[in-house]
Amino acid sequence: MISYLAQSGYTVTAVLNFSDGSTVATASNAKDWIPARGTFDVMS
Repeated sequence: MISYLAQSGYTVTAVLNFSDGSTVATASNAKDWIPARGTFDVMS
């Protein structure tokens, strides 16, 4: 799990599943909550 708080006031939290390359994330601030899903590749 990764979380980041930007100066803009948004917090982004993401969970990476290395078994299948999927990710689930949320971005939020005091008023909004934005869900996201996607995939990622491991670069070596």
